[in-house]
Amino acid sequence: MDVALAAGARMLWRDTLVLGRSGERGGSVRAATRATYEGHELLVEDLDLTEPDLRELPGILGPHRVIGSVTALGSRPQGPPHPYRTELAGPGAQVRLLDTVAPAVEAELAAVWQSWQHR
Repeated sequence: MDVALAAGARMLWRDTLVLGRSGERGGSVRAATRATYEGHELLVEDLDLTEPDLRELPGILGPHRVIGSVTALGSRPQGPPHPYRTELAGPGAQVRLLDTVAPAVEAELAAVWQSWQHR
């Protein structure tokens, strides 16, 4: 995904990636993201999960197969602090969660989304 935001623009983006169904290892995926604000990079990421043996290592995904995130671009969202919040290189922040099942990730991200969408 490529996003270019002009001055004053904002974007709130939520995504969930599930690698396989319950009990499955799941296929491979590579997701590239580049977001800029007024021509300056906010978020540049190349998420390469094409090698199952590597992505299952500790410090990458480990046993997790669900990756979910809420990303605010163009503004720094206010609201309750979140332990997995990362500030971006400019106006923006991201909360990313990993889990073995989707409902837990979806419930927590829904709360972040709700908190950030009115800010």
